[in-house]
Amino acid sequence: LTPILTSGMGNSFSPWIAPQVAPSGNLYVLDGAVLNSNMQVVRNLNEASPEHSTLGQWYDGTDGLFTVAFAEGPEGGCGPGALIGHNLVDGSCRTFVGEENGYPYPPSNTHMSALSHLNPGWVAVSSIGVANWGQTENAGQELLDNELYLVDTRPNGDVCRIGHHRSWGRGGSMGYWAEPHVVISPSGTRILYGSDWQGSGSVDSYVVELPAHTRAEPTDFSEGWKPTPAPAAPNEAPSIRTTQPIAVSASFGACSHCWSLTAGSLLILLFV
Repeated sequence: LTPILTSGMGNSFSPWIAPQVAPSGNLYVLDGAVLNSNMQVVRNLNEASPEHSTLGQWYDGTDGLFTVAFAEGPEGGCGPGALIGHNLVDGSCRTFVGEENGYPYPPSNTHMSALSHLNPGWVAVSSIGVANWGQTENAGQELLDNELYLVDTRPNGDVCRIGHHRSWGRGGSMGYWAEPHVVISPSGTRILYGSDWQGSGSVDSYVVELPAHTRAEPTDFSEGWKPTPAPAAPNEAPSIRTTQPIAVSASFGACSHCWSLTAGSLLILLFV
């Protein structure tokens, strides 16, 4: 039997938090520390304080913690930034979207998702920015403000700005429930998020279909049910064309709340 680690008793961990397991199942993250399966601290991450974050994998399958940072780490670097990656195996960190590579100070209410386990190495991010503090008239006017973006963790990987989620978060009538809280699909080809669509008074779920996404064909049950084979892990990274202007169009008449955001083959659908 392995020893039991009790938070807040004989250690510096807060009593209201619990270890989070990394994708490999061999490492855990607890309040900025990396633990092994025996609940022993093997290293501390170079982060000023725990913030909104997600566990996932780097491009090579290595366990990682991807987080926003509002200050640099105690060892210097790796912040401030809207997306910082920490390697749980060797303790190194890297700024993907931050001041050290030309991006602004991280916007308010930044969340991320690195759950594309069938296509590791991609991290989706959503930021609200000034609208979260009630400055809705200025929403989306600055870099990363009110935006969705996708980050490639490979060396020299791109930061792909997908579009605006148009949610006001705490600056609107729906408050916390209007935070986008972006989630990437297992294949890394679709992104789910919530939006109150510029303070509309309701929050709906939207899906971004990236160009690499392939729609499934309807299932044929004419010869009885057959189990669906497990999908193979995609080898190609989801490509995104970022040079085309994004235009927003609204449909009126029969469907007064149907919106689409198009840029090439990029499409956002509102589920109602």
